[in-house]
Amino acid sequence: MSATLDAERFSKYFGGCPVIRVPGFTYPVKTFYLEDVLSIVKSTENNHPDSTSTSVKSEESILTEEYKVALDEAINVSFSDDNLDPLLDLISSDGGPKVFNYQHSLSGVTPLMVFAGKGCVGDICMLLSFGADCHLRVNDGKTALD
Repeated sequence: MSATLDAERFSKYFGGCPVIRVPGFTYPVKTFYLEDVLSIVKSTENNHPDSTSTSVKSEESILTEEYKVALDEAINVSFSDDNLDPLLDLISSDGGPKVFNYQHSLSGVTPLMVFAGKGCVGDICMLLSFGADCHLRVNDGKTALD
């Protein structure tokens, strides 16, 4: 999660400590209350707040075999080692619905299911706001909601 803060003010508070600026993409910060998340998750259609912006992207983004293998490995690592960083990196580098809704080639597990299984509420909200489908099913029929 990211947040905006007044770096200069914090620097002054800590006695003029240096401020390091790292260029790059920052995620938009959206506020979701429990009622918002529940209404998003319980709906059967358009299970994300902004369905219009993601419908165009889904047609444009095609996953290569190499990217699919990387996603499979990242999902495996997330479950075996509890290391979510590789999966987060892949999700943030592409950002398309095909990545958010990617299902593991063997198990059918999606990134949303990984974060739900690990209890990562912030990442769950992020994926839902970006258009992740919470109704996709793994091979045994369970969804991220389960």
